[in-house]
Amino acid sequence: MFPHSLTDAVLTRRVMDAVAASTASTSSTGVDMLGYTGVRFIASLGTLTAGSSPTMQAQSSSDDGVADAYAAIGSATAAMPDADDNKLLIVQVYRPKERYVRVNIPLATQNRVIDGIVAELYRAEQQAVAKHSTVSAQQMDVNV
Repeated sequence: MFPHSLTDAVLTRRVMDAVAASTASTSSTGVDMLGYTGVRFIASLGTLTAGSSPTMQAQSSSDDGVADAYAAIGSATAAMPDADDNKLLIVQVYRPKERYVRVNIPLATQNRVIDGIVAELYRAEQQAVAKHSTVSAQQMDVNV
């Protein structure tokens, strides 16, 4: 482990696979924040149909939506302009009040393509963070 390595300090995991052009409301898998202080969600969007204006908002639950339904927390991102094909939406949650957090890309009036969403959990109570099962390989090079 290297003292300044993001790979060792951040648990990176895929929380949503690609979604073909759709207008449906789409939510990521919830992440368990136990042992972490914050999480950053990065959504990669593809082609946007004019008027789709996607946004992304964090949601939380005390039990991963079993009895306590996910509810919106914080503010949604600004709506993406029609010309922003193939760009990212990023939402970060620091010290959530509930244990489970996910993001939602709400219902749209026009199609938008979601290439996938990645979550980065950080400020772990315990270092080094193990590679998540959704990550195939990771590599750190120093002084190369």
